[in-house]
Amino acid sequence: MCAHQKLVQNLAILLLLGTLLCHCGTPNGAESSTKSGDVKKEREPETYPRRLLLGKNGEYTVEWRYTDDDVVFRVSVETSGWVGLGFSPRGGMEGADVVIGWVDNGKAFLTDRFAVGNQQPALDTKQDYQLLSGVEEDNKTILVFQRKLNTSDCEDVVLNSETIRLIWSYSDKDPDVDNGGPTYHGPDHRGTKSIILLDSDHSKTQVPADAKKYEFCNNNVRPERQQQTLYWCTLFQFPKLQKRHHIIRFEPAVEPSSVGHIHHMLLFGCYSPLQDESLYSFSDICLKLPKDIQNCFSVMFSWAVGGEAFDFPDHVGYSIGGKGDPLFLRLEVHYDNPRLPADFKDSSGFRFYYTPNLRQHNGGAFPVGMFPMWWHIIPPRQEKFKSRGWCLKECTQLYFPSDGINMFSTFAHTHASGQAVRFRHFRNGTHLENFINDVHFDCDFQAIRHLKTEKTIMPGDTLHTECTFNTADRENVTYGGYGRTDEMCFSIVYYYPKIDNFGDCFSVAQPLAMLQRLGYNTSDLPLEMDQATTVNAFETFNWKDPNFISEYTQALNDVSLYFRCDNQTRLEQLDPFADWKVPQYDYSDDEDTTC
Repeated sequence: MCAHQKLVQNLAILLLLGTLLCHCGTPNGAESSTKSGDVKKEREPETYPRRLLLGKNGEYTVEWRYTDDDVVFRVSVETSGWVGLGFSPRGGMEGADVVIGWVDNGKAFLTDRFAVGNQQPALDTKQDYQLLSGVEEDNKTILVFQRKLNTSDCEDVVLNSETIRLIWSYSDKDPDVDNGGPTYHGPDHRGTKSIILLDSDHSKTQVPADAKKYEFCNNNVRPERQQQTLYWCTLFQFPKLQKRHHIIRFEPAVEPSSVGHIHHMLLFGCYSPLQDESLYSFSDICLKLPKDIQNCFSVMFSWAVGGEAFDFPDHVGYSIGGKGDPLFLRLEVHYDNPRLPADFKDSSGFRFYYTPNLRQHNGGAFPVGMFPMWWHIIPPRQEKFKSRGWCLKECTQLYFPSDGINMFSTFAHTHASGQAVRFRHFRNGTHLENFINDVHFDCDFQAIRHLKTEKTIMPGDTLHTECTFNTADRENVTYGGYGRTDEMCFSIVYYYPKIDNFGDCFSVAQPLAMLQRLGYNTSDLPLEMDQATTVNAFETFNWKDPNFISEYTQALNDVSLYFRCDNQTRLEQLDPFADWKVPQYDYSDDEDTTC
């Protein structure tokens, strides 16, 4: 979904990072800002719970351990030259917080720098990285250093639980501090990777001995290479169980040859039995789903590029095999069709681990955000256009238990133009907090976020997902939908106790009300406008007129919403076309700020 962004990002890294680091020498007078490695090693952590292997051959290893206040990094690189590590808002050098270190004649050095563009990163006025140790051994340079998560320094990036682009580089030579500093690292000695720095490591989680594995994958499906992105749907039946079990772990099972061709996968639980048993073998593009299956939209699990395995908390499991549990599964795979090889075939999917030893709570999941269809309209030529999908208090009041639900993880999703995602929580009209506040969202890295502490959502609370889109390079309107150039905007709540018969919570501006607000004659238009009717009507406006864009933006806060508070069988208890209004809540306290 993000081919263009990825190409631009890679070029930026090559041109900016390579050019900059080859000139980042130690300026006159900067020797006092370097730090030697004469620090006691007992200050270093004994173990590091997070670890990444970087480079074509895994020659660059970075490990880290964090607390509520600071983080310690251990960088080990197969080189006897200088080593660079940094944190960047968008993956390039502009705005990056960079640290460069080396070992010379047994003495280690570290410099804290800040990049402002295509020029030499300057030494920070305030050196906030503390070197703990540095050695060269076994043809490796090993540096251990520490910094505060928030240094209160405008030249440092704040490290938090949201997306950050880690940038890295190294050279075969130590810097010549008297003649220009670090030399050019070469085209293969640098890169970038999006991560959630302050997340726990779930890759080493031990599966209980009594847990069984069940895998459900596509069987050599052959989605066609074409310009429009399509979704592939396959149905699966659960293993035959005589009593209730709990799923305790999900894992993506993506074939190596399919990496780069799958953008995301969704797993839905289906609650209505099929009259035609032959449909249980359905595997085709989702547009061909029979009506008996089209209502299967209760989210069980999600995975997108950058995601890993997902473990439920020790006191929570997803219930299968019991009364009221899903009857079968629908796997939905989003392939990047325009870039598929001509002979592409795929057998990717999921596997889960389940146990008869039930945990304390049944877990569930539901999405909150913009209704994913063509009524979601984003103007062209906008650098920061915001769409907001609401879950109104009437929905949580109707479905949520009196004690509320407890959220333990969440997930954010957009397509290519998504730049930021915020998932907000309101109670009695007051903005309580943001469950997600990802101002550097990366559509090529969409991982489930594990919350440090569980969050309680009470009946009568209001939620919304806000996505910021960059359509500056687009000449035409972007519509909501499933295609690679369409957009989506939603978050997923992973929670307990599971609410029986609750599906999703979406909103979008009612298209008929919006057209009327903009002065369009709607006398011949239906209330539920199909895609062709919607596009034909909205394409009549001048989307290149800043005054019209301003009018449209204001109208999004005024017009009635289409509001879907849905159950698992799509039998709505609230009229989605009632006169639902956008809540006029204040949440300006979390808007973008400058240092």
